[in-house]
Amino acid sequence: MKSKILTIVILLFISCESDLTNSDTLDFDKLYVTLQGTDKVVILNASTLEIIEEITIDLMEGMIGETPHYVALDEENGYWFVSAIMTNKIAMYSIDTNELIDAISVNEDPAILSINSALKKIYSSRMMIMNMGGMIMGSETNLVDEISYDSDGMTLIQSHDSGSPTPHALSLTDDGVILLTASNTTDFLSKINLISGEVSSISLDGDINDIPTFPINRLKPLEITDNGEYAFISCTGGEWQDPSSGQYEEVNGQVHAWNISTLEKISTYDFDVYSRPWHIDSHPYEDKIYIVLSGSSSTDNSAGLACLSFNGSSFSHEWTTTNSEFDTLHGIAISSDGAYVYVSGRGDGNIYKFDALTGLLINTINLISSGMTRTGGIAITQ
Repeated sequence: MKSKILTIVILLFISCESDLTNSDTLDFDKLYVTLQGTDKVVILNASTLEIIEEITIDLMEGMIGETPHYVALDEENGYWFVSAIMTNKIAMYSIDTNELIDAISVNEDPAILSINSALKKIYSSRMMIMNMGGMIMGSETNLVDEISYDSDGMTLIQSHDSGSPTPHALSLTDDGVILLTASNTTDFLSKINLISGEVSSISLDGDINDIPTFPINRLKPLEITDNGEYAFISCTGGEWQDPSSGQYEEVNGQVHAWNISTLEKISTYDFDVYSRPWHIDSHPYEDKIYIVLSGSSSTDNSAGLACLSFNGSSFSHEWTTTNSEFDTLHGIAISSDGAYVYVSGRGDGNIYKFDALTGLLINTINLISSGMTRTGGIAITQ
C-alpha cells in the first residue's frame, strides 16, 4: 500500500515538474537583440526583459568590432540569422541550441535581412554610408543578395541589381514574390519580382531627383514594412544641401505609404526635422504602423516611438511617446498578439517595452552601458 502511495506521489511530482518546465518554455516570447558594440546577440524573456542567454558573434578569428547589426528569425525551420557588417558575413544559428551552423561571405556590408521560411531563402540589403567615429562604413553597390539555406548551411544563389546604389531598406511581401528596397542615397524605391526578374523603380520625390543613380541624400529612406497591398517607408530627413544651389534646407522626417502593385505614392506623414524616423514595423492584424524616432542628440525629447494608423488613403496620428532619457533609438519588434512594442537604444544600450495601444513605457533594461554604438536590430518570436 505504501509503495502504491509513493508511486502516485512521484508521478504527481514528475507531472508538476514537467508542467512547470513547459510553462517556463511556452509562457513567454524570446526577444533577440544585437549588441553592436560588444559583438553579441542577447536573448531576453520578452515578458520580463530578463536575460536568458548571450551569444558571442565571432565570425573572424581575432577581429574586434564585427558589428552584428540585424537579426531575423525562421521559427518554422528552427534558425536565426544575424548580419555582421564589418565582417561582410551573415551567420546562421540554431534556435534550439544557439550554436553557429554556418557563416557566409556576401559582397559587402550586409545590413537588413528578410526571410522566406517556406522556400528557405534569406535576402540581405546593404549598409548605408555612415561615419562611425572617423571610420567610414557602408556600401555603394546596387546589389541585394539572395541566399538559400538548409541544415547543412547557406549558399549565395544570386545578387539582384536594384538599379540604385546603397539599397538599405528591405521588405519581402508575404507571398514571397516581390522584394522591395530603397536607396538610402538616391531616394529611389525599387520593386524586384523574384519570379520574372523584372525590376521597377520610382523616385520617392520626383520633383527633386529623377535619376536613380544620383546620390541626392535628401529623404534618406531607411526601412520598409509592407502590410497587404501597401508598403510603408521611413525616411530620416535632416539638414540637406541642394547640390545645384548650395542652399541648405531642413527636411522633415517622414513616413510614406506606397501601393506595391502600381508604385503609386498614396500618402506622406511628416514628423519634425529632429525626429529622424528609423526602423518601422506593422501591427500584426490592425492597420497601424509603429515608427522608431531615432531623434537628434542636440534636441531634448526628439527620440521616441510613434504610432500611425492608415485607412488606405491617409495617415492618422495615434500617439507619440518621447523622453529626454531616450538616446538615439534604433530597432523595433512587435509581440505576436500586437500588445507590446519593443525598441532598442543605439545610443544608450537599453531595451524599452511599450504598450502598443497607448504608448505607455512599461519596462526598461540596460544591456550595454558604454560605447558609441550599442544596440542595433531586434526580433521577437511569434
